[in-house]
Amino acid sequence: MHKKLQEVANGISLFKSISGVDAAIGVWNKEGVVEVFHKSNNLEIYFEPGRKLEDENDKLYEVLRTGVQVYNKVPREVFGHAFEGTITPIRDGNEIVGVVTYCVSTEEKESIIQNTNDLTDVLGHTDESIEEIKIGTETLASNMSKVKTITELVKEQAEQAAEVVENIKSNAKYSNILALNASIESARAGQAGKGFAVVSDEMRKFSKLSTDAAQKINDNLAQMVKSLDEAAEAIKASAIIAEEQAGAASHLNEKFDTVIASANKVNEICKTKVM
Repeated sequence: MHKKLQEVANGISLFKSISGVDAAIGVWNKEGVVEVFHKSNNLEIYFEPGRKLEDENDKLYEVLRTGVQVYNKVPREVFGHAFEGTITPIRDGNEIVGVVTYCVSTEEKESIIQNTNDLTDVLGHTDESIEEIKIGTETLASNMSKVKTITELVKEQAEQAAEVVENIKSNAKYSNILALNASIESARAGQAGKGFAVVSDEMRKFSKLSTDAAQKINDNLAQMVKSLDEAAEAIKASAIIAEEQAGAASHLNEKFDTVIASANKVNEICKTKVM
């Protein structure tokens, strides 16, 4: 083994101990033969010392030819385990005498990336749902406000109708008084006033019917006004709840945006090459 390769090989154990990284590290000579290989507990990959890499298109030979370090990311499909690493030239002066390969498992990182992608996707859909809820509650609050306005208008009209009914009752009462006066006058007139007495009696009947009808209408209007007051209070309370829900949805939406941003940041960090 070339002395430079030996020097690198001698330092591998110390490097792994100091760094605390469970990496697979190999030292290869310039013919593409493994001189030393330190296994990783997290990587099912091992090259027996003395084995020659047959594929001359491999990046290892590229580094031997060019002297330029290469970063490589290997998917799970190749060796059954996802990992990434570097192939670094070993020089003795200006001569490239071999390379050192450094590989670390990316299974955990890939899992984090996948999980953060799934989390971002779920949160994104949740974010959309919350936005729909927010829009719905805002629309509900707006509709409640319109209904409240209509209810107040109907209440005002009912109160005006009640005033008209009171006028009808007053007129009926006045008609009844006139009928009584007419009855008295017809009695004084004797036989000549009998016809007028019949009219007077019909006026009293009509006055009573008008009074009774006006009272029923008035009672119904009073109940209507009361119901409208209760409806207005219920609508007001519902509108307040809708506004509070819209505010809560907006606040929750902001929180989810923060979580999504954090998940994306973690994702980017995991995708970054850290050797």
